Amino acid sequence: MNVRGETTRRALANTLPCAVLLFATIPAGAESAEAALVPDPNFPLLQLPAVFDSHRTTKRVDLSEGQECTLLDADGPGCVRHFWITTTDPDDLELEVTCDGAVPSQVRMKMHRFFGVLLGKKPYRIESAPIKLLPRNGYNSYFPIPFQSSCRIVLRNTGRRQSAVWSMVNWQKHDRHVTLTPYRLHAVFSEDKPAQALGTTLVGAIGGKGFVAGMFHGILRHDTRDMIWHTGGDTWLIDGETNPHVIRGIGDEDVFGYSFGVYEDSSQWMGGVHAVGQNADCSEIIAYRFFGIDSVAFKSSMVLRFGTRANDIENVLYYYKDPGTKPREVESPASWSLSGPFDVSSHEAFAQEELPANVVQGTPGQWKWGG
Repeated sequence: MNVRGETTRRALANTLPCAVLLFATIPAGAESAEAALVPDPNFPLLQLPAVFDSHRTTKRVDLSEGQECTLLDADGPGCVRHFWITTTDPDDLELEVTCDGAVPSQVRMKMHRFFGVLLGKKPYRIESAPIKLLPRNGYNSYFPIPFQSSCRIVLRNTGRRQSAVWSMVNWQKHDRHVTLTPYRLHAVFSEDKPAQALGTTLVGAIGGKGFVAGMFHGILRHDTRDMIWHTGGDTWLIDGETNPHVIRGIGDEDVFGYSFGVYEDSSQWMGGVHAVGQNADCSEIIAYRFFGIDSVAFKSSMVLRFGTRANDIENVLYYYKDPGTKPREVESPASWSLSGPFDVSSHEAFAQEELPANVVQGTPGQWKWGG
């Protein structure tokens, strides 16, 4: 007989019930409230609890002019992980997403535009990480939509024709004691028709803390003086109130990962979903870029502009923002004193490092130009 082994077995037998009793006394919900956080596979700056209950809300409805349907009305905390919509007539449907009772809603735009269908085009194939548009009218969103208290997704018919709608919303419900990430999904649409020649178009101006998740960018060409994408690309001003820094692009096609043009091709993070013509003959482009591990983060504010020619421009910008944050106020003098201009009539005068001996005083209207 193995005395040591027998002693060990008796010790374990006497200890085991205590261990079982100890686990049994953990309060319900404590495990969920302290569950490990898992980064979202597409947007890792979003981290959500690994413990949840899975739910799906389905709808089938005919929407006449002015009618709306609530695709989801859920209590939190939770997160919408995917929603699918198909319809017989998508042209005049409007999508609205409201998390935690926000006013105004975080998303409110034509359903077409939210899913990247721009310039009045019919639905086309999109194969990206967060947006998938499949034949014939299969609209799929994989943008995570976290909410703490509530989430409502509404579809309304703003046109005259009746539209049959089918939908499925897949969402996760977390324990009521859990406090989720403060980031909330936003989407904004902007357009310039036509944009300024050799100017810029404002894609988005955001105050507070968050990060940009992606964008669609469409151009309809009217200005034929140069190629459609020769605009100077993107310019980002980040945290202008606290830590000003800039991200600067080259040309439109480069921003979306292409080389010497934009072509119809899709990938997980960037691609072209619509293009008419090539090189100097290209007259229409719609492209997308999403930011996963390269998300563009901002702590106080973000302003994004694209260079333009005199073409029609449409944009959709997707971003996440903490609603409890806002940009810091910047103190600015009530009045300014100007001096100049300095003499730059020669290269030597322009290159000098010391302040010139003679500085023109007065207002710009009093300055004399031309020597």
